Amino acid sequence: MAALFAATFYWRSTKVHALTEKDTILLADFVNTTGDSVFDGTLKQALAVQLEQSPYLNLVPQSRIQEALHYMGRPSGERITSDVAKEICLREGVKAMLTGSIASLAATM
Repeated sequence: MAALFAATFYWRSTKVHALTEKDTILLADFVNTTGDSVFDGTLKQALAVQLEQSPYLNLVPQSRIQEALHYMGRPSGERITSDVAKEICLREGVKAMLTGSIASLAATM
């Protein structure tokens, strides 16, 4: 009986839930390894503009992110790294986050 209970609990805790129209996605800051500062904020902003046009996705508003940072005792201008984004998602009940990186390709011959 205990094994059945444990198996059921494990199955329910690992089940992936699909996003609905009411769910939101947190867009984290991208890691820039190119050395070119022009990509520091522009990539995230460009992606946010594109995602906001989608009828199927809702982004967590910047005001809600800043409010969460305040309650977490963090400065308002802090970068939203993957770890910070995960913490915000847990605190705010956000089901998904999007993060990434940009790197330059070295040409080798």
